[in-house]
Amino acid sequence: MKKGDKLFYGWIIVLGGVLIGAATNLLNSIANVVIGLVSEDFSVPRTMFNLATVISMPVVMVLSPVAGRYFRTNPKKKIMIAGSVVFGLALFACSLAPNIYWFYVLIPLAGATTAFVNNVPVSTIINNWFVEKKGLAIGIAGAGVPLASMVTTPIISWLVDTVGWRQAYLTAAISPR
Repeated sequence: MKKGDKLFYGWIIVLGGVLIGAATNLLNSIANVVIGLVSEDFSVPRTMFNLATVISMPVVMVLSPVAGRYFRTNPKKKIMIAGSVVFGLALFACSLAPNIYWFYVLIPLAGATTAFVNNVPVSTIINNWFVEKKGLAIGIAGAGVPLASMVTTPIISWLVDTVGWRQAYLTAAISPR
């Protein structure tokens, strides 16, 4: 980059994609940390808690093409904001769950929002901004998820140890996205 050249705004979009990937990874980070505590609280085997995550995978798989089609004709920003709100509300509801069966609805609901907040929109937006270095940009944005695992898992572990799993879900629900 020469002196006086401005930073290409597309790279700011890529940074946003990294942060979005990191924020939506909260769901996986929390689930991995609290599995034993939630299972113990509800007196169920860990496999029953894991079932919620297993249910969410086909939901995301089915909704991703729907999200892709929807993003072609609708405003991305509004969809992503709505998805973030639903994600936060689902995590908030997890903090109030009276039994394991709530997780079978809430975790797939939160997971489904990733199709509308992370996976499809980030790739679509980056694809619109880049002609050259498109693969590099999408690859860097995709690094948000493993980066988040590295950073958020120890923080969530500390939070769960300090205030408990319910408050950890509540904190994740109100954290900025």
